[in-house]
Amino acid sequence: MWRNPFNIGTHMKDVNRCFRTLGRLFTFEITLRPKHELVTKGPYAWVRHPSYTGVYLTLLGATAVMCAPGTFFIEYGMFGVSGILVLCLWAVKCVFVFRGISIRVGVEDEMLRVAFGEAWTEYARRVPYHFLPGLV
Repeated sequence: MWRNPFNIGTHMKDVNRCFRTLGRLFTFEITLRPKHELVTKGPYAWVRHPSYTGVYLTLLGATAVMCAPGTFFIEYGMFGVSGILVLCLWAVKCVFVFRGISIRVGVEDEMLRVAFGEAWTEYARRVPYHFLPGLV
C-alpha cells in the first residue's frame, strides 16, 4: 500500500485537517477575531503553522497523485508538449504558494506577538518550528 505513490499522495492530502483545529478562529485573511485566543493545543503544540504544513502536504500529495503510474496524466500525456507545459505551470504555482506562505508566516507571527505579548513570546520559545517539528 505505501509503495504506491497514489496511496501516499492521497493520505498526504488528508493532513489538511489542521484547519479544523482553529475552528471559528480560522480565516483566509490575516486578522484577529473578536475574543481571539492563542491556540497552543493539538497540532499547534508541535508547530506554529500546521495548516500551512497541510497546504504544503496537499500540494505534494496532489503532485504524487498526478504522477502516479496508471493515472490519466501519466498514461496519456505527461511526456508530450502539453504534459510538460502542465507540469511547468504546476511547478510555478507551487513556487508562488510556497513563497506566499513564507511571507504570510512572518506577518502572522508579528501580529500575534503584538496582540498576545508575553504569552506569544513564551509559546514561540516553546514551539520554535513553523512547519515541521525539529526541521523548519
